Amino acid sequence: MEPLFSIGEMAKKSQLSIQRLRYYDKIGLLVPAFTDPTSGYRYYKTAQEEQLNLIQALQYMGFSLQELKQYLDKNTSESLPDLLIKYQQKLMDEEARIARKKWLIDRYQGLLKRETDSTKPLTTARLLLTEPLLTPVHVDILNDPDFHQEVQKTVSHLGLSKSYQQFPGYCVLDGQTYLFIELDHSIGAPGERRLLSSERQAFVTPQNWKTPSENENYLLQETVAWINQELVRGYSYETKLTFE
Repeated sequence: MEPLFSIGEMAKKSQLSIQRLRYYDKIGLLVPAFTDPTSGYRYYKTAQEEQLNLIQALQYMGFSLQELKQYLDKNTSESLPDLLIKYQQKLMDEEARIARKKWLIDRYQGLLKRETDSTKPLTTARLLLTEPLLTPVHVDILNDPDFHQEVQKTVSHLGLSKSYQQFPGYCVLDGQTYLFIELDHSIGAPGERRLLSSERQAFVTPQNWKTPSENENYLLQETVAWINQELVRGYSYETKLTFE
């Protein structure tokens, strides 16, 4: 006759409580091989120890007791591989979630650093919006010779020579396109619109700006110009501008 383990022995082997084994019996997850009708004592076969080990392993993987019961009820050679494939997919989904969380952490750490950097004082005395240029439609505007001719005409009109770190900065305001140039206190131009306030933002949005009102706009600052033999530098972040 095959030896049987008492519920106490099974609890000791599995390091589970007797109450947990009784609960497994109640829900039909692990029913004892024999229950004494007089005393009510539960006894388990040796094979059930392996079954219990599998239950514990699958629970650790994150499967619910209901899922485990469905698997054990099928008890086919195909059901366990299917269950493991399902667990593998869960792991892949979890890895993707973890990767996104790490990405968000890196992003916001960078954002906090940029916000800290943005507290440094600006050396610029004045920001000038020039006469209207062409209206940008898409990113190819940066390769449009007509656009650059307009930029050159405006810079020449102001008596400046130009040099770019990346691309000329421009913005859309009141439905028209303007070139952005930083100017010294001593430089002026007819009809200029001076900056009253500037709120730095961390990320650049080079296209598809939306104007909240007539006096507000988002401007990509990347233009630099030579003024009186001095290089006036631009910035590579998005800035919220308010004009008088």
